[in-house]
Amino acid sequence: MSRLSCVIILCLCCLACKPDASQDSNEVNTATAQSASLNNQQETNRPKQKPKGPKAVDGQTVPTTSQEFLLTALNVEATTGTEICVPIQANGFKELLAMQYTLQWDASKLKYNKVMVGKFPQFTAKNINEQLADKGLMPVVWIDDNLQGITLEEGVLLYQICFQVTGRSGQQAEIGFTNKPTTFEVINKQEQVLVFRHQTGKVRIN
Repeated sequence: MSRLSCVIILCLCCLACKPDASQDSNEVNTATAQSASLNNQQETNRPKQKPKGPKAVDGQTVPTTSQEFLLTALNVEATTGTEICVPIQANGFKELLAMQYTLQWDASKLKYNKVMVGKFPQFTAKNINEQLADKGLMPVVWIDDNLQGITLEEGVLLYQICFQVTGRSGQQAEIGFTNKPTTFEVINKQEQVLVFRHQTGKVRIN
């Protein structure tokens, strides 16, 4: 056999052994599509996890400490047509950074006049919102401007809220605390949320 014949046969053998490029490409594309379909199916079937977070109970954030804070509106007596001031006292005021809540009263028997500050540091007219006073609501928001945490004695008089008594003799009007529109929250120096307690007071009208 001549050398030329050997070269031709060798070339033919190489061509016969060469893989089909288009077939390989189709196989690659098919495998890729199958893989993508499988991934999409796995994402669809995978159970969705709900974000975890603290649950709210009666509008209050779940406490991160067992420390308690108590606000009390004291009971008072008044006569129709006169001004009466109701003291607001606090217990558990230890290394506090901030607090917020809403004062609530019976606006059909008490007409809001003013707030008189007691031993409440850095508390001014800017800390109260009087826009809803005609509806018997007053949001209160306070923060320690120095961010050091403030401690006050037990039973401290924070402030007095004063009203013109419009109810009739023999009636009673309650003054308390609610979580709407401003929710309950008290935070200490360690940035922990305290348990918020509150006690309603009454104005007995003579």
